[in-house]
Parts: sequence; C-alpha cells; structure tokens
Amino acid sequence: MLAAIVLFAYSCNKNENTSITNDDISQMQKDNYEEAVVDEFDQSTDDITYQLDAAGYNTSGLKTATCYTITIDTPDSNRFPKTITIDYGTGCTSVVDGDTITRKGSLTMVVTGRYTQEGAIRSISFNNFYINDVKFEGTRIVTTIGLDSQFNFSWTYELKNGKITFPDGTYATRESSMTRTRVSNGTLNRLDDYLNITGSVQGINTRGEAYFREIVLPLRRNLGCRFFVSGAIENTRNDNVFTIDYGNGTCDRMATLTKNGETTEIRLRWRNN
Repeated sequence: MLAAIVLFAYSCNKNENTSITNDDISQMQKDNYEEAVVDEFDQSTDDITYQLDAAGYNTSGLKTATCYTITIDTPDSNRFPKTITIDYGTGCTSVVDGDTITRKGSLTMVVTGRYTQEGAIRSISFNNFYINDVKFEGTRIVTTIGLDSQFNFSWTYELKNGKITFPDGTYATRESSMTRTRVSNGTLNRLDDYLNITGSVQGINTRGEAYFREIVLPLRRNLGCRFFVSGAIENTRNDNVFTIDYGNGTCDRMATLTKNGETTEIRLRWRNN
C-alpha cells in the first residue's frame, strides 16, 4: 500500500511538472500576440520607409493611399539625417489578411542614410502610439547590414526600454535584438519576397515572470500571411522551456506548443482575448 501511495504521489508530481495546461496555452497565445503586433509594426514602418526612399522622400510619391500624414524636415533624397513624423491621428484602420488593424498616435523616425545604405540607422520613438489598443513604448533602432552572398538585404532591429501594454492593463517589458533578411523570389515584384528572422528577446511578461525567448529555427514571414509560416521560438520562464513551432510553410493560424516532450496544437490569434 505504501509503495502504491508513493507511486501515485510521484505520478501526480510528474503530471504537474510536464503536462501542458490551459494556463500555459493562454500565456503562450498572449506571448505570440505580443510578437505578432511587434512584427506588424516592423513590417509597416519598413514598407513606409522603403516607399519614401524610392520616392526621393517626396510624400506625394507614395504608391498607396493612406489615412495617416507624413512630414519630413528635409524632403529630398540627398540630405541626411532626416526627421520623419508619421501621424495616425485618433485612428487609421486597414484590413490585412482578414484582420482589422487600427493604428493611432504618432512615430518620430530619425534616418541617417538611404534605405539600403550599409550602416544607415533608423531610430524610432513612440508618441502615444497604439496598434489595436496595444500601446508601444521604448526606442526601436534599425541598422542596415547590407547585401549577403545571395544578394539579399538584411537589417538588425533592436528595442531598448521596450514596454507593450495590452487593453486589459497588463504589460510586458522587452529588450530585443533581431535580424530580418528580405529574401527575393527572383522577380521584380517586391510582394513576392519573404522575410527570414533570427534573434532573441527578454524581459518580464504580463504575469511578472522573467522570460527569455530565442528563435531556434529561423522564422519565415510570407508578406501575404498574418503569422509566421515556419520556424520555432524557445521560451524559457519559471524554469520551464516552451517551444512554439509554426510549421512547414503553410499560411495558417496554427502552431505546435511543446513542453517537456509533450505537444499540443494551438490556434494563433490577432487579439488579446
């Protein structure tokens, strides 16, 4: 009987330590949502910078209709640095891959060189800026690495003193360093490109827990998809290691969560709840 009690207690403790709980899934969904809104911010500001550079920093040359205003202190293609203000006002809404995205507030971006110029820096500060009522704070620093051996351009993305506050009042801090490489599919259509992303992020999550997230398999972002289509992130917190794997390239909203050798499928979301 004593042996049975000991075995039962051991089994209970083992299950508590290894099983994936609904609480684990909920937190990982929130963590992923945080990564998704940061990625959306990076992609949208990158597209605006590219368009401005291609237009010689003449705002009338932007290719797409916008509901935000852009002002540039030196509106020509030769003089740097430039201070660029992107103002979304009280709300600028678009629909991307079926998801409604509303930005509000403004961004101040100081640019030291052309979009693809090696060593050029974009320093971005947030002025009461939100995406879908998620508030951004800190300083985003983007540095152009230049061309690799396959003639693809790369940039480093650092976030200093970062803080992401959600509509329910919870927040996460983050310090990150990422490398984003834009890979061409060999066509002149820029929308055919995709992104490879590597790097890591650390801070305190929405529950007050210290975390460290590292991209252990490069993330791939197809420009027509809301979420990453492949790659994996390893998330360490509370002495537990969680791995979220985005699959093999399918453009969907599903990922696989692994904890201590156990796996489950989770649905990715573009909202906080």
